[in-house]
Amino acid sequence: MGFLLLGGSGETRETVQQSLDFVDAMQPDSLEVTVGIRIYPDTPLSKYAAEKRVIAPDDECNSWLLVYGSHSFLITGI
Repeated sequence: MGFLLLGGSGETRETVQQSLDFVDAMQPDSLEVTVGIRIYPDTPLSKYAAEKRVIAPDDECNSWLLVYGSHSFLITGI
């Protein structure tokens, strides 16, 4: 079984393709894919997200904000 997280800071089409190529080379029996990232308070990521206006500067992320979606799915028989 493999796990793949997409949608992080700095993710590009190229890095996604690199991840897909890696998964292809590993040939897992199944793959869990998650799209989106959690932003925790008082972290470098929360400061970056505030600078990029993804979250409000005073947002303490108390709701454990999941940015860019909350999609997770399992692919089997690959």
